[in-house]
Amino acid sequence: MAENWFTLSKKTKDGLEQLLPIFSEDGKRLAAHRSDRVYFGHTVAFRRGVIGKEGCQLEAFRQQVSYLGENEHLNGETLIYRQYVEPLPSVDLLLRGQYMASERRLVCEVTF
Repeated sequence: MAENWFTLSKKTKDGLEQLLPIFSEDGKRLAAHRSDRVYFGHTVAFRRGVIGKEGCQLEAFRQQVSYLGENEHLNGETLIYRQYVEPLPSVDLLLRGQYMASERRLVCEVTF
């Protein structure tokens, strides 16, 4: 499940982006994950739900993503959704004792 994640950022009034504490750009869980509601109710569903799927998955998970950015959206902030994928390392290489990280890729970026 660690190969798929998204970030949410808000555009501040001065035009800068501020990352919301859900996932970092490299897929690490941030402070919002202290809540089981966030983890089990929203982000793990995304990570499991996009396994094996191609393309931007925002529409399929809009309810979960919107919940995570709800406070900022209610304050009139613009949100930026970025979806990432970093495929797992090659099993063949791992079995030969070689680890080669896969390239992280930005799947899509949507402003809403």
